[in-house]
Amino acid sequence: MNLFTKYRPQCWDDVVGHARMKLRLIRMATAGDIGGRAFLFTGPSGVGKSSVAYILAREICDPDNVVEIDGSKVTTSGIDDIVSKRGQLLLGNKPGKVHVINECHKLDSRVIGRLLTCLEDIRSHEAWIFTTQGVRQKQIGLFDDADSGALESRCTVFELEGERYATLFAQRAMQIAVDEGLESGQELVAYVRLAAQCEFNLRKMLSRLDAGEFLPEQAVEILESQTLSFAGC
Repeated sequence: MNLFTKYRPQCWDDVVGHARMKLRLIRMATAGDIGGRAFLFTGPSGVGKSSVAYILAREICDPDNVVEIDGSKVTTSGIDDIVSKRGQLLLGNKPGKVHVINECHKLDSRVIGRLLTCLEDIRSHEAWIFTTQGVRQKQIGLFDDADSGALESRCTVFELEGERYATLFAQRAMQIAVDEGLESGQELVAYVRLAAQCEFNLRKMLSRLDAGEFLPEQAVEILESQTLSFAGC
């Protein structure tokens, strides 16, 4: 299991940075105000959009009732099928339903048009969550089609950042490296530098650590020797 998967946030306390967003979402969850809403999380890759979406979804439904799909694969018939079943309550401790559409800037304009109507009447036991790396446009919203601005206006929007939390990302990566034995006494500044090199993408930072970024040269040579021996070379 790679480090990002192993240490993927499972609760709000695990999410690095974004304190204001976390506070708002926790208050919504405490008040039972997640259902009946659509959410849009924007920001660069590796800052926690998908993890936040997953944690938020679990506030109103069991993991098996979270439907996750890439924006490029959403069809109008798929939306129609969701609408036809929206009155159904599901079994489980939390009988809700959450639809997560990742990379929603890839949505077809016809799909967006169908979604606009769907989002006008979200049932109290369901929620929609959209994530995107799309860059904000001044006149037409986050995506490439004029209708996307209307989609955005139907969502509660949270913009996630990476650079602002460089030190927090570095601290998290440093702790993981220590716990996993993947460092050789580097100071925090080395991890801050790694954050900048990875464009403040925490997932990429952990991938670099997984590959032995901060292991001493001697340890790398030992590992290479063990690998060659295991392979029978």
